[in-house]
Amino acid sequence: MSPEGIAKRITLPEDCVLGFGIPTSQEGFRASWRRGSPQSFARSFRGTAAYHAQVIAPFRRLESQFRKLGAHLVPDLTLGQYASLFQDRRTHAVILFSHWGGDFIEFRDGPVGIDAFIQAIPADFAVILDLCVCHPVDLISPLRASRPYCLIPYIGTRATPVYWLYFYRDLFRCLRNGSRSYLSASMELVAGYSGTPLEVQT
Repeated sequence: MSPEGIAKRITLPEDCVLGFGIPTSQEGFRASWRRGSPQSFARSFRGTAAYHAQVIAPFRRLESQFRKLGAHLVPDLTLGQYASLFQDRRTHAVILFSHWGGDFIEFRDGPVGIDAFIQAIPADFAVILDLCVCHPVDLISPLRASRPYCLIPYIGTRATPVYWLYFYRDLFRCLRNGSRSYLSASMELVAGYSGTPLEVQT
């Protein structure tokens, strides 16, 4: 299927996978902190209390709603698990909710460089790859060049995790009625939330 075909196909929450490379639990936060990488997402917070308030608590509030709406949820995503998300050819959209460090994507088992990240995606897989990471511009060009069947929406501005958690909850609500494409629903929601247009790399 071409990127144009992907953009237009009707999508349900059941057709989407939302995977979290950043910690979504206290245990995950502590494990990330112990690894000691100064560039990890956990290390950008002053401590457990701040991370809990801004990431873990909102995630816990919305986790059951994501599942009730039908979306597939994968917390504590490793690189191997990420690669396995592309094994089901019925999947329309893979959403990666994680941290971009300038030359790596964060996963549960540590930072992953651009080449390894791209190799996890089958070269012939036609899918929307929604990068919910801040400023992933340096990742987009090599990803698009080597994975031409992927449609890659992203937003170039910074937003808090709680903002995006509620965004995806509302996106799945929009998709629930079975009459919208993933891309059209996403673009309308982003504009409504922030007034910032969604970038789409094709």
